[in-house]
Amino acid sequence: MPASTRLGLLTALLPLAGVLLTAPAGAQESPAPEPTCRAVSGLELPTITATETGGVSVRAEPGSVVDLFAYSRPSTTYALVRTGQVGDAGVAQFGVRPGGNTRLYAQQRGCTADPARDSVVLSVRPALTIKHSRTGTRSYSFYGTSVPARPAGLVISLYRVTADGQEVLTSRTRANATNGNWRISRTFSGSGRFGFVVRTAADISNAAGKSNVQSVLVY
Repeated sequence: MPASTRLGLLTALLPLAGVLLTAPAGAQESPAPEPTCRAVSGLELPTITATETGGVSVRAEPGSVVDLFAYSRPSTTYALVRTGQVGDAGVAQFGVRPGGNTRLYAQQRGCTADPARDSVVLSVRPALTIKHSRTGTRSYSFYGTSVPARPAGLVISLYRVTADGQEVLTSRTRANATNGNWRISRTFSGSGRFGFVVRTAADISNAAGKSNVQSVLVY
């Protein structure tokens, strides 16, 4: 084929090649995948007492911004609770003060997060106090507070501590649903010095709780 003929054929095919290589009108480019960088959360302590502050550390890219999400039982809906910048060592520190068992996860800005994989659980004990007053011969009133207060009132169990450290259930009551206050009146058959303590059982909202031991001279 003469050179002039070949050149003419190539010239004729060039417009067709341009059509084939051009994306159709209105076509969308595939979005770039989000970075797979991961923020890893850790707890200073696995269990705290209500009214105390729990420490949360997050490891992520130095200089990045991380968001901390959490929910406290009985809720199961995450909400943004803290935001901070990661230091040069790759760690950001947060303090949280929940009243109930709490699940947390961190997300580095611009990255994806998987709460099912990356979340941690902070268990929270109720804060319990116990005091007493003598009301008569071997008769006493025990009282105190439980934090947080519960809508239905937290069940409070009073135990007598024996000389060998055993705890004997003495009585139960339900704390006030509004302020968490509780009171138990007891009359004993014998005299002596005993320790008394109040406890609460673990449930979906809180870990098991225990007060300090109150020393009582029964007479």
